[in-house]
Amino acid sequence: NDMAMNCQICWLSDPHLSTIYVLRSLSAGRPFVDLRLREALEPLADQIQASNVDWRSRQIGEDSSQGDSSPDTLSLIAATESAINELHPRLADEMGLRQRPLRELWEAHGPGLLTQMSRFEQLRLPERANVVTVLPIPGGGGEAIAEHRAVVIESVLANPIAEIPEILRLAWLLSQLSPGTDASMLIPCCLAAARELGIVTPDVEQKARVAWVAG
Repeated sequence: NDMAMNCQICWLSDPHLSTIYVLRSLSAGRPFVDLRLREALEPLADQIQASNVDWRSRQIGEDSSQGDSSPDTLSLIAATESAINELHPRLADEMGLRQRPLRELWEAHGPGLLTQMSRFEQLRLPERANVVTVLPIPGGGGEAIAEHRAVVIESVLANPIAEIPEILRLAWLLSQLSPGTDASMLIPCCLAAARELGIVTPDVEQKARVAWVAG
């Protein structure tokens, strides 16, 4: 399937996108693997959870200034950014380093994985998609934002489940950019493709389903 093979990936790791992801995670009540960061954000928690800002629209990396730009919102973003910078003073460098292993593995195996998936499920991926890599919050997670041809994935330093490489989560997220697909049904499709390529063993589907859907 040429449409699966030829999807051009634009990799984004701007620290601002991690700030937005942190805001979204706190707003949604997600657990934080980094307890120091969660503690640093505690003074902002009520304000973040009470805000009506559409943080999701800011996550895609195309125009991070869109949406609500009121002084309160900008102040909240700045305060969150400051709290993150206290713990990650060289975040731009850190995110580049965190992204590199996933990107290298993807460039080596990702297009073949999507092509193999398309033999089980008809995929019509966009010609171009953004992959936004962000600081880990629950310690492994991501989502597809199909209307903006983008996926968000946490830049973990090790696979949360040792036997399931994170490039499989990325393949699963990217495959959701194909119109009319069902995220749950794409999990066995992704793992079947990975088995064909010798990336995983047959007994990991339930682990992947729990980790990916929860993330």
